[in-house]
Amino acid sequence: MENEGVKLVNITGEDIWNGSLKLILGMIWTIIYQFQVSRMDIDGKKNPKEALLEWIQSKIPDFNITNLNGDWRDGRAVCGLTQALGKELYDGEDVIASIGSSEQALENAKTGIDTAHAKLGVPKLLTPEIITSKDCDEHSMVAYLSQFRDALRAEAPVQAKAKVFIPVTVVTAAAPEPEPEPEPEPEPEPEPAQVSTAVPPLERAPDWRTYEGHDLGGRCRIRVYFSTTTSSLMIRKNTEALQKLLEAKKVHLRPDFEPWIPIDMDMEKPHRDKIFEKAGQRETPMLFVDDEFKGGFEKVMELNEMGELQRILDY
Repeated sequence: MENEGVKLVNITGEDIWNGSLKLILGMIWTIIYQFQVSRMDIDGKKNPKEALLEWIQSKIPDFNITNLNGDWRDGRAVCGLTQALGKELYDGEDVIASIGSSEQALENAKTGIDTAHAKLGVPKLLTPEIITSKDCDEHSMVAYLSQFRDALRAEAPVQAKAKVFIPVTVVTAAAPEPEPEPEPEPEPEPEPAQVSTAVPPLERAPDWRTYEGHDLGGRCRIRVYFSTTTSSLMIRKNTEALQKLLEAKKVHLRPDFEPWIPIDMDMEKPHRDKIFEKAGQRETPMLFVDDEFKGGFEKVMELNEMGELQRILDY
């Protein structure tokens, strides 16, 4: 999982063995998001969910879809998306005879789900009752709707999308043998890289420097505390922007970097309060280096613009 760049936070094999439902569901969503939702080609300016929404809007513009949850409860949009993709795959043929009114939500959802499965090969991840319920969350809808991007004709094998190259033998007059190309000159030997004499962080003694404030268990480590349940769009965007910045600096590949730590997933309140007290703020995300608070999103971005962030990360 780590080799694929998947961030699994606050969960171990023991948690899975013990059946910790909340942590396991969080891990499953991470896997779905990484391997299914994030496969959408994006230009680097949109997150995968925004790209999925934009793709859907391009397929069914008449439905005025603005989100990946509430706009789907009457079942009409599921039918519309199935119909639009069906026409693309079946040469303009209607795969759904008609779409009911908003009052026929359950019937619409059943028609859309069944037809998408039969004609497009879309798995029935959700039931009509779930889609039409107000309790249906965005994660469930994103997982389901992302399957439509892989739609295929019912009778078409998966290999049909791959190009088939048929070898053709062409008989021509004999051509003169080409003159041998001159051998390339050998490249100069690279100069040996200078070996750093600094002791790697994880190999340093616990008292290699003087620590102040609470011991959060992050000595000789880089940590980012973030929120998984925040309703603030700004905080979610700041968290994603900080993640991109650290990945651009290859921080996520360092052995002293701990996967992103959620402050709201089974974290004890006393420990969370220590984090807030040491940071002097409660707004996430928060960057800690060697158990010392270095700043929230805006501060970290400011440090990066000043050229100071890399020095801090190279502690």
